[in-house]
Amino acid sequence: MAKQSKGTTKAHKPVKSSSKVPVIQKQTEMHSMMEKFFWDQLRDLYYVEKNQIKALGRMAKKATTEELKDIFIEHQETTQEQLNRLDEVFEIIGKRAQTRRCPAFDGLVNEMDENIRETEDDSLTRDVGLIISAQKIEHYEIAGYGSLTTLARTYGMIEVADILQESLDEEKDNDLQLTYIAENSINYEAGMEEE
Repeated sequence: MAKQSKGTTKAHKPVKSSSKVPVIQKQTEMHSMMEKFFWDQLRDLYYVEKNQIKALGRMAKKATTEELKDIFIEHQETTQEQLNRLDEVFEIIGKRAQTRRCPAFDGLVNEMDENIRETEDDSLTRDVGLIISAQKIEHYEIAGYGSLTTLARTYGMIEVADILQESLDEEKDNDLQLTYIAENSINYEAGMEEE
């Protein structure tokens, strides 16, 4: 990258996203500080996925429409597969699979619980709140998987990057599925509910 004054770098214009990111030409090893950082971020995602299974179960129980319940149950199954993939990544990098508490995720789950408490049982407004909460969590996971996929590719860990990319693609699909159900039925119908 071209250097600017005072140590800042000139940013390049982002390219359109695709699931197949070009691999860098030169493989380089992570230094110990970056390796620890990468491992800590994996542990963060592992915590999120483990606890996401429980959160999705609560969301499925509290959802009003069967369609939304089904989405949450299906996402639970996908999340278990993502956990299995993270186990595989830990094995590849030679580290024990373990979690690291993630205050950001805990905050999102607390907000989800607050949305549940503040909306009426069996209301579509409750479903709107659940979709918003689920999408906030999805966006956190997309950021985590996306960043780690990029780091893995940068350091030539192609197998790890491919595994993480698969989960990233699923998270993006889950987010689109929630957007679709919100835009095509639940948001509008919730606005028509009588108190």
